[in-house]
Amino acid sequence: MAQRFFDHYPMFYETAQAGPHPNRMNSRHEVIIEPHRELLQGATVLDLASHDGRWSFAALEAGAEKVIGVEARGELVQRARDSFEELGVDKDRYEFIAGDIFETLPRLSKKIDTIFCLGFFYHVHNHVALLTELQRFEARRLFLDTNISMLDANVVELRYDNAAKPGDAFWDASTKDNKIIVGWPSRKALAMMLGHFGYAWKELDWSGHVQRDRSGIEEYDEGWRISLLAEKS
Repeated sequence: MAQRFFDHYPMFYETAQAGPHPNRMNSRHEVIIEPHRELLQGATVLDLASHDGRWSFAALEAGAEKVIGVEARGELVQRARDSFEELGVDKDRYEFIAGDIFETLPRLSKKIDTIFCLGFFYHVHNHVALLTELQRFEARRLFLDTNISMLDANVVELRYDNAAKPGDAFWDASTKDNKIIVGWPSRKALAMMLGHFGYAWKELDWSGHVQRDRSGIEEYDEGWRISLLAEKS
């Protein structure tokens, strides 16, 4: 069987705290990154909740000039730095910042071309505040991968995350007994928010991947997780 992207960089299978399933990681690369390599050429990419740096590295490999990752869990930031050093990535091409997204973004002043929000949007409840902050960077493109509410209404479905669980939202001032309130937007709510901020967007096609091998990507097949590319007109 032919090797897929992350098979060449198995360290990311080992350093991941969430979603280390090989078929999941490789399928997400083939849906989100691989078809859009030309859009990443020479770009400066802001990677929100950058985890162990896997998507930052994928962006560089696809042709991005520089990546800036922001991640709340300090141990994951260190894993990303260690992996990039092991892979021999030029240190001028990446920066990983340990910190809360909402506290860190206002301090960033760099020009951003493309934003990755892969697996983070549904770990917050204040989506409008996040999208408002992102407007400051004047990025042309936003890659978004998120869980969504299945309700057929213009709503954000509130849920709890467990701050002690890797892959869930991290502790903040609102956390009580490890519980953090987060929101899963419905498709209609997502469309309203993106349209409000001037994005035209398209949903990316997962059909071929879920038909071939559902393991690790069941939620895309069941419809409560989607990937999309949003662009400014």
